[in-house]
Amino acid sequence: MAQKSLLSEFEKNHYFILDEVNNIVNVSMSEYLDHMTETRRKEEEAFEKGGEKAMRAVRGRFVKWIKLGDVTVSTVFVGINMNIGSTIEVFESQAYSNNEWELEMNRYGTYEDAVAGHSSMVEHILDKRFRYLITKGLHIPKKEEVDYE
Repeated sequence: MAQKSLLSEFEKNHYFILDEVNNIVNVSMSEYLDHMTETRRKEEEAFEKGGEKAMRAVRGRFVKWIKLGDVTVSTVFVGINMNIGSTIEVFESQAYSNNEWELEMNRYGTYEDAVAGHSSMVEHILDKRFRYLITKGLHIPKKEEVDYE
């Protein structure tokens, strides 16, 4: 990684990358953009070689992903603080389907919280789906999960 530059007031608590053990590191906008550009390049190479699952396995952006029938729960490292207040939120989980773009969304400040939040969202979606399917007498969809740890 390039030598850490002095951060402007705007950049403090705004741009982040993950270190080798998934801690967030505050960086300049330039360092963030360079890092995310390199991550996208690696994802594109992996996609060309092995498809979507290989792309999501590239370390740096995707944390966890699971498909539950037509609902997908995805947790990613965004790297930009999405909270206006004093709390840093740089991870995001979304549940979405073919029918509704966003069913649920949560944000987190640490990798550990993002992993736990992903699991909680999956359980919540499964619980909602299970109750719905039982009332309709339908089958429970196949669960396909990719873990990036």
